[in-house]
Amino acid sequence: MKESKSLVNQSLAQPIKAVLFGLGRVGMQHLKALKYQAKKARFELVAVVDLAPDTARQKLAGLGLNPAVYQSFDELMTDLGAELFPLDKALRPLFIFATPSGLHFEQAKMTIQAGAHLFLEKPVAMTAKEARELKELAAVAESEGIRTAVGHKYRYLPPFAVLLPELLAGQYGRPLFAQVSVRWGHDAAYYAPAWRGTLAMDGGALLNQSIHGVDLGAWLLGATAIRDSVVLRDNLVHSIEAEDFGAGVLRFDNGSYLALDGTTVSLPQRHEASLYLRYEQLELRASVLGKRVRLSILDAQGRELRMAYLKRYLRELRKAEGFSGLGLLANPHALIYSDLYRSIQAGKESLAPLAAGALAVEMTAGLSEQA
Repeated sequence: MKESKSLVNQSLAQPIKAVLFGLGRVGMQHLKALKYQAKKARFELVAVVDLAPDTARQKLAGLGLNPAVYQSFDELMTDLGAELFPLDKALRPLFIFATPSGLHFEQAKMTIQAGAHLFLEKPVAMTAKEARELKELAAVAESEGIRTAVGHKYRYLPPFAVLLPELLAGQYGRPLFAQVSVRWGHDAAYYAPAWRGTLAMDGGALLNQSIHGVDLGAWLLGATAIRDSVVLRDNLVHSIEAEDFGAGVLRFDNGSYLALDGTTVSLPQRHEASLYLRYEQLELRASVLGKRVRLSILDAQGRELRMAYLKRYLRELRKAEGFSGLGLLANPHALIYSDLYRSIQAGKESLAPLAAGALAVEMTAGLSEQA
């Protein structure tokens, strides 16, 4: 164990080399987060892989960045393979994927098989079968020192990270149930691109739009596996392959329940999502409507605990990141990178590992799907 720790410390004497795949809208959020991490000497963006390399170079230049740019994974490995994967596995790189959803499953497998750390956007797969395969692969990766993180950014918002340990320790009794509602309306123009709303590349109202809320609810319940579920889907308005409305109930391995409903047929100008969480001695409500965010945490006596947990969260964030860390709340991706760096340093799972991303896919794809 001491030898392993020394190797980790050696690798962290220099920033971890990072490669970003995909420079679309979400990819730009990653770039801004990586600029912050570079100032902290944690991650160094050495390359970007994008199908439109000239456009990628323009975007990078606009942010004052100048990594190598490639059009394919093969080009990257031909040029930088030896540099990215030296003989010392403690110096393994980080591969980041801000690519279309339908590519994530194969990209995750490729990364772990190559021996790189992984930061993967949601959803990590498009079917429950793929998710189950990734859960098995994630266990192997963690045992071999490969650390993973999924872009389930709700986990990193205040004050959930400081509340979770007390929930899991039983401070508020047993977890009972959660209710997740997501009304993330889109008009026909949103679905105009041919890949939007497809089962192979995009998914529907549950897998695409509702997965963040569903993941947060299950995480706070302490759920690690689904015992059984009923999930219904329909197309109420949009002519797409996947659903524009879905609802269901899931029962987890610890006996708790999660009820969910998600739709893209609500008003596009009024995006909203809400979570209700119930423990024996705690009640939590969190919601977002446009830019308005609300949070309430009540104990068994009805006392409001929100401010106490928020203050604790902010103190821990300032301790870990300094005063500049408070600005990270506007870019949760930067918080995910900080957590992933610490997980690599400590040799433990991140706050949102690949296995958690796979469970979120199982929840929204439905256990009834066996193919």
